[in-house]
Amino acid sequence: MARKASAFSLQYVSLEESFWKEPDAEARQRVWSERLARIEALRKRREIPSDLQGEIRARRELGPGLHGVLFHEDDNPKLVSWGALLRSGPVDVWMQIDGDLDRESEWAARLTGMAQAYRPAQPQERWPVAGKDWFYLNHGRVDLPMKFKEEARACFAGHPLGLELAITTKTLSQQQKRPSLMDRLSDSLALAGEGLRGSLVAQKYRSRTVAGLKGEELILRHAEGNSRQLYFLWTYAGMARSADHPKMSIEMESDLAQDDAKNAIWNEVLDSLRVASS
Repeated sequence: MARKASAFSLQYVSLEESFWKEPDAEARQRVWSERLARIEALRKRREIPSDLQGEIRARRELGPGLHGVLFHEDDNPKLVSWGALLRSGPVDVWMQIDGDLDRESEWAARLTGMAQAYRPAQPQERWPVAGKDWFYLNHGRVDLPMKFKEEARACFAGHPLGLELAITTKTLSQQQKRPSLMDRLSDSLALAGEGLRGSLVAQKYRSRTVAGLKGEELILRHAEGNSRQLYFLWTYAGMARSADHPKMSIEMESDLAQDDAKNAIWNEVLDSLRVASS
C-alpha cells in the first residue's frame, strides 16, 4: 500500500508540496505558468459573461522566491483567493488562502509569513524536533507554533486486497461534545428513511484505545444489489487548542471479499500507530 494523496492546511492556508529529485529551473518555471493557466481555465465555469471565476486581479512577488496571484475562484465578487508558489530548495509549495476581498492584504501577509517559516527536510534530519510543536508536511515543515486550524490528511491505496486507507487529524478551537458514533449512525439512518439504498449493518461497535488515545471503533457492512462493501472507522475526539491531541479519524474500506483478512489488517493498522516522540 502506497500513499496516493495528501492534504495539509494551516491557519486556513492550504499547502501542496512538489518534490524535485533533480531540480530544473526551466521545468519549475513551467509549474508557475501551468498554475496561472489552471486559474484562467476557471472561466469555463462561468454561467454568464459577467461572472468572475478565473479573473486574475493582481500578480506580484510576495517575498523572495514567492510568486503571488490574486484571483476569483468562484463568482462571488466579495471573495478572493491569494495563491503563491514558493521555491525552497528541492521543494515547490503551492499555498492558497480564500477570504474577503477587503482583507486581501491580510491574506497576502499570511502567505508571506508561512513561506518565511517553511523549511525543506534535510538528509538524516529527525522529526519531530524536540520541544517544538511545528507543522510537518511530507517534504518540509512550517516553523510556527500551533495557533489555530491545523489539518492534515493522508490517503493510501494499492494493496493487493483492494483496500483504501485514510488518516485525518484536525486541531480543535473548542471541545466538542458530540454523540457517539453509533448514535450518529442511528440518526443518519433515521433521516435517510426509505431513501436509504441497500442494507447497512453494524458489524462491530466498541470503545478502543489506539496509541494511548481512547476512541471509538465502528465496522459496517453495506449491501446494494451485487455490491458488498466493508467500512472501518476509528475516531478520537481530541482536545481543545492542543497540537498534541488533535481530533483524529482512521478509515479503511473495500469490498467484502476476504473479510477475515481485512479485519486482521485493520487491527494491524491500529496496533501499529505510535505517538511521535519529541
